[in-house]
Amino acid sequence: NMKAFALAWLVTSNYLLFSQSQTYSEMEMKRFHSIRESYFRAERYSSQKEFRAVVDSLEDFLRQYPRTFLKPGVYSLMLEATAMVTSDPSQLAALADSVLTYDKIAQTQLRVGELMLKKRVEIKRGIELIQDALPHLTHRYHVSRAHMLLAEEDLISGQSTSAQTHHEKAIQADSGNIAAWYSYLGFLRAQKNTVKAQHILNKIQEIEQAERAQYEEAATSSPYLFKRVLHYTFQDLNNTSFSLDKFGGKVLLINY
Repeated sequence: NMKAFALAWLVTSNYLLFSQSQTYSEMEMKRFHSIRESYFRAERYSSQKEFRAVVDSLEDFLRQYPRTFLKPGVYSLMLEATAMVTSDPSQLAALADSVLTYDKIAQTQLRVGELMLKKRVEIKRGIELIQDALPHLTHRYHVSRAHMLLAEEDLISGQSTSAQTHHEKAIQADSGNIAAWYSYLGFLRAQKNTVKAQHILNKIQEIEQAERAQYEEAATSSPYLFKRVLHYTFQDLNNTSFSLDKFGGKVLLINY
């Protein structure tokens, strides 16, 4: 459609400009960080209206700073915000292209692939992006997440053997990923593998007990417990900063 064509043209023309020279200014940084804050606020409240406003702000930003050095971050944020307000495959695919034009690191490929699968846009390409990124991922969470995404796609396509392999690799990569354990438990129950399912359930209970004990220990030994916290600064629902001393009296932290 025309919007996708216009977006593709904008990406192409901006890429040519970006390859020639880049701009950097304090004003660019401040405005981009302000837009990011707006995105986080929209994410916090799941506000469609605010996500759309973020997309509009990013498009205005690119028009004002067509050669900005912040393009990788701008396009990544635009893809994230756009994915929250539309499932238009051509629009999302064009944005995915622009993100990968400026940022080809493995974590970015993983995230773009994840969004494509989530929105059911160019599913084959999304899987390939994750597969390509997997050997280059270094953080255990990312490796585990990649295997979980591939396992989910295997289940959709009925490849149970491959799904089991990816579940096991996800747990092997990050044994603390409780979501991976529960997903594997559900898979085994669906496969009616009751013996292995019980074994996995026992492991989950062990992990949760260990996490509970760790929390209880931290909760009783924190140096912040029962200390005055009037000077601490927080944010209210309107994203306005305030300190507790405005309430007067003594405010104590009873858990941490």
